[in-house]
Amino acid sequence: MSEEGISLTAFKDCDIRGEVETEVNNELAYRLGRAIGSTGEGPKVVLGGDFRASTPDLMKALRRGLVLSGATVYDLGRVSTPSYYFARRKLGIKTGVMVTASHSPPAHNGFKPTLGDLPITPEELEEL
Repeated sequence: MSEEGISLTAFKDCDIRGEVETEVNNELAYRLGRAIGSTGEGPKVVLGGDFRASTPDLMKALRRGLVLSGATVYDLGRVSTPSYYFARRKLGIKTGVMVTASHSPPAHNGFKPTLGDLPITPEELEEL
């Protein structure tokens, strides 16, 4: 299943994750950046990424989408997920994206978007 070249199988309940290139790719990262940067929660967005090989390219595409939508990006670089959540809270910025596939295999990657104090809801993810 796909919508305009984006695999919908990567969309889970509260995050986006799947096999790199077939389900999660730079186009998806860019479009997600455009969508998040255009929400009412912006224009400040915290960005972090894990240590998978595909993370730098996905972060670059995501950052491009965020910036082109008018967001100011606070790029943490490659950090652990707990460090991302800590930095977001310390900076007082509610909107952010962590590039990670969490417990999924190394050939996978994904995104954990946050639009408020709690992780994103399935309804919010569907709106993006």
